[in-house]
Amino acid sequence: MDELQKIIPEIVESAWQGLGDARNINSIIEVSANVSTNQVYRLEMNDHSSVIAKVSSYGSYFQFREDHDRIHLWNRLLSETEYRSLLSDGLSRNNRVYTYYGGDHWVVFYYDVPISGFLPRILPEEYIANLGREIGRFHHKSLELSPRIPPTSKSIKSDMIYLMDLVRN
Repeated sequence: MDELQKIIPEIVESAWQGLGDARNINSIIEVSANVSTNQVYRLEMNDHSSVIAKVSSYGSYFQFREDHDRIHLWNRLLSETEYRSLLSDGLSRNNRVYTYYGGDHWVVFYYDVPISGFLPRILPEEYIANLGREIGRFHHKSLELSPRIPPTSKSIKSDMIYLMDLVRN
């Protein structure tokens, strides 16, 4: 077990306490897809519900916070469309998505989305075409909504500043 895996329960517990939810965490199970720098955990709660915790340490907390504020707003805007259930909603405090700053690690919590089934390993061509059309419609709807979402402050310049700071340290 690497060093991070040893401290994850402490990080997640501290974040959960900061949220102020009355439920207690019974167990923390890693469910990461291992396709990014984030680590994802399913929290089994004492009321038999579950919550997803995303733990990150890449980039800056400011950008992490900004990204999740933007996703939260996007999800709110989608709630008025046929895509209202596509994105999982973040847990909020004071009408704002809750994020936790733990120094080197940051946490955001999302409602767990029940999985009703899986696609077959090989889709018939008509399913692929239909999926493509539906994803296209979703992207078009997101494009329509995008003027209502503040632009990100992240840029190639901010990435270069972050890289230079890493090299200097």
